[in-house]
Amino acid sequence: MPQNLIVVVDDDPTLQKLLDRILRLEGYQTRVWSRSTGAYELVRDTQPSLVLLDMNLEQPRAGLGVLELLRADDATANVPVLVCCGDRGLVEAEWEHLQRLRCEVVLKPVSPEMLVKKIAAMLG
Repeated sequence: MPQNLIVVVDDDPTLQKLLDRILRLEGYQTRVWSRSTGAYELVRDTQPSLVLLDMNLEQPRAGLGVLELLRADDATANVPVLVCCGDRGLVEAEWEHLQRLRCEVVLKPVSPEMLVKKIAAMLG
């Protein structure tokens, strides 16, 4: 597992660039991905320290499918996942499922300071 590698899975190009910049300034390496297709494979192949995952990618709830794949595979089951979602209703509707899938959740918009603090806490 590469030290300090964070995989960012989000379909918003502006947010991708912002997250990449924020995380790199904090000393993390990043890999950015924009679709649910291939996200699981990227995580499996790179074994990051953490995954920052949007719930709504090219389709609503597509990120939830990625999270389910990650948790079903022994190789990725314990990779920490921080779900970052702008849809409060979706998070509330899926809250119990997200808890069973052992992830942390933050709602967009999230301040860079809070995001960095949350990631640092998750990584110990």
